[in-house]
Amino acid sequence: MIESSNLRPRAKRVSKTRLAFFLANSLVAVGLANVSQAADKYPVSQNAFNKPLPGQQATPTVSEARNLASLDAIDFATYNKKLWDQLSKSYDKDLVVTYTDEHSTKGVDAYLADLKARFAFAPDVHVTKHLIKFASGDWTASMALTEGTFSQPKQSEEGALIAPTNKAFKVNIVTIAHWKDGVIDQQYVFFDNAAVAQQIGIEPAAVGQDYGPKDSQSLFPPVGQAHLDYVIQKRVFALDEMDFDVFGLPHLTRLPESHAKDILVMWPDGHITHGLERHTQDIKALFAFAPNLSIREHPVRFGTGEWTALVGVMQGNFTGEMQNPAGGAPIQPTGKPFKITMTTLSHWKEGVMDAEYLIYDNAAFMKQLGLAH
Repeated sequence: MIESSNLRPRAKRVSKTRLAFFLANSLVAVGLANVSQAADKYPVSQNAFNKPLPGQQATPTVSEARNLASLDAIDFATYNKKLWDQLSKSYDKDLVVTYTDEHSTKGVDAYLADLKARFAFAPDVHVTKHLIKFASGDWTASMALTEGTFSQPKQSEEGALIAPTNKAFKVNIVTIAHWKDGVIDQQYVFFDNAAVAQQIGIEPAAVGQDYGPKDSQSLFPPVGQAHLDYVIQKRVFALDEMDFDVFGLPHLTRLPESHAKDILVMWPDGHITHGLERHTQDIKALFAFAPNLSIREHPVRFGTGEWTALVGVMQGNFTGEMQNPAGGAPIQPTGKPFKITMTTLSHWKEGVMDAEYLIYDNAAFMKQLGLAH
């Protein structure tokens, strides 16, 4: 049976997309930088493989350049053409992948099965361009503008089929990858399922919201040449200091230490906020409904040139009232715990961040809060 898109299951208390709009204006990995203290407190940076953070040269090393070229080949030469057998050669047989909705797979076969199913409703899905791409030692970070059309039935989580709307979508997909012997053996994949659902017409649009990535290349700086190793080290130490020690309402007056006054922030659904004042209000909204919010770990962080890449885990409990994005009475707390893995790609200028890309899955977040099925 084909389920009409206007008969799909809805959120328990509020539209998924309206709530996603509110959360996309709130959820952020943020904090403050005290570089000298951070360098003492975190003398050895560690990544997910428990190895020292790799250094940077003025230009990419041979292996870094090879990995960056492989990213292009993976997306443009194999994924876009759906050459699955060839694509499998780019990954280790024991590949571990953590996804934007918090599930994970192990093994290249499981990954390819997930990849094929992810956008099965859009056979024309393809990567248009890499908006950001850089390497540091054994790690790469990339953000791919991905487009497609909802032209085939889509299976809902309840098992029903949703009829295609033939609507197009655009989504930014961030991939943080670890390389070993020329192939990827660990990968984090981030994008916003809620934004895709809105664009293809299976979730209602929030009033006044224009979903989908914009031409961010005209707004955000391009990837530049690498700085000396100690500059990159200071930035990743600052990221640790930000999230582990200073993230919280009492310290928001210190935001200018790490954030430019005119900072640009791009959210998972593609919209952009301008300025530190707006960014500060977004942070305050987070602590209103989750007073015990904290960031407990950084599985991965590295940098090159003017950029840093971070994978963070944020957790807390929905114990306070949440502003209702549709207006009216506040949304009452469910008391449920949440734990969200997210990524931040940050651009640095004169010692502070002047641009950030924040990618996580609003749909998964709402489920954990108890506000969606």
